[in-house]
Amino acid sequence: MKLTEKLEIANRAIATLPPLIRANGVLSPATALAPGNWAMMRESWQLGLSDNVLLSPIDEAVSSLMDIWDPAGKVFSASWMPGRPWVPPRIVKCTAGDWQKLLDGWSA
Repeated sequence: MKLTEKLEIANRAIATLPPLIRANGVLSPATALAPGNWAMMRESWQLGLSDNVLLSPIDEAVSSLMDIWDPAGKVFSASWMPGRPWVPPRIVKCTAGDWQKLLDGWSA
């Protein structure tokens, strides 16, 4: 998959999935060792979202992180800085597959 395709998928996922995960997921509060996160299952996919994560001790910008797993393993992982929308997302993993139908949204 080309980088431009991955960026397109990541941007679509970032625009579509976080509000749905927050509305339908379960929130685990932050601890001293981990940021707070939202988790949910949708069909065979597990979705995770963390907001307000400080990734660097030398940069005050906070990030959001999102991961999606299917039964075989992680299929998507990205981070982005909501306060800096001009900075492209950092894509750790983006594989093509059925999980992309999540990007069409769902009704609660």
